[in-house]
Amino acid sequence: MPPIGLIGLGALGSAIAEKLSAEGVPLGIWNRSPEKTKSMATNGATAYQTIEKLCQESAWVLSCVSDDGAMLQVNRSIANCGNKPEIHISFSSCSPAAVREAAKLAGDNGVQFLNCPILGRPDVVLAGKAGYLMAGEASAATSVEPLFEKLGGSLSNLGTAPDQSAIIKLAMNYFIALTIGGLTEIISTLEHSPTSADAFLNVISKSPAGSPLISLFGGLITNKAFSPPLFGLQLAHKDIGYFADLTMNNTDYFLCSAIKSHMAATNKSRNQPTDWSGLASHLFN
Repeated sequence: MPPIGLIGLGALGSAIAEKLSAEGVPLGIWNRSPEKTKSMATNGATAYQTIEKLCQESAWVLSCVSDDGAMLQVNRSIANCGNKPEIHISFSSCSPAAVREAAKLAGDNGVQFLNCPILGRPDVVLAGKAGYLMAGEASAATSVEPLFEKLGGSLSNLGTAPDQSAIIKLAMNYFIALTIGGLTEIISTLEHSPTSADAFLNVISKSPAGSPLISLFGGLITNKAFSPPLFGLQLAHKDIGYFADLTMNNTDYFLCSAIKSHMAATNKSRNQPTDWSGLASHLFN
């Protein structure tokens, strides 16, 4: 593989860096808060002081940042570099409109852009079991296949329109949020019932409705394991907001409104960082 640089060392970005380093992939890294690069540098990654310098020495640049604004700022920085990378892969979970803007900016400046949001929390990335939703230029997608062999997990190629993977990612996160919200309402109700939550989860795991998703979040909710966050509630809230924008904030989408209400109530009631398994944890107060 050619020289690779990574921008963004939040929870997911750090997991990507750690996974690639463990697979023996030489990696350049940059983060807005320089102190986060220190631990990665001790694992063999090369820390850069600026995005520009990283881009000058990387043929492929990966980025994983928090939201639309941060993702577009990264794209502008890459576009303004004198020596640009050939390919930019964005692992960020962003709105389709921002992804379209980023893709145009990259294309106008001679950079091939791939949008590739991730299905899975940092621990899943490290285990090599995450899902990667790729969309963008076909030739670039073919070129980076060896990178995804190192990351492991599953790779879904969703076509040449980068915003398509953004839409699927938001739909997946909305589906997961609905599952978490429903499980929390059930488990909270069963706390006041002779029937235990464990009995419910045991039955559903053996039924056609069972799934690894229900087993994972059912256990976290039952045990009230909401901190420390592996995927923070503020990030989940952001993604549900992007999904609501896709519905044009139609008030007839009652379930979407209910999930947003759960998140708002939880944010108000909890005074510590919360995993999105706790998106309706205010019900336990």
